Amino acid sequence: MKRKTTVEEEKKKKKMMMIGATAGEGWQRGGVMTEEQYELLRRQIVAFGVLSDMLYDSYYAMIRRKSFSRD
Repeated sequence: MKRKTTVEEEKKKKKMMMIGATAGEGWQRGGVMTEEQYELLRRQIVAFGVLSDMLYDSYYAMIRRKSFSRD
């Protein structure tokens, strides 16, 4: 039987999905992010502070690379 999720867990899940969507846009283009996407992702990670260690490492590796496209 599935237990009910708390309001806190739902909020955390929503934040994780927003961060994932931002990072996913960059990954869809071969890991290249626009500067705006990079800033948004960085701000979301700092503001939400909800990433697991594994996700944090992979997102942060992407941020450190700072592979920007200048479209």
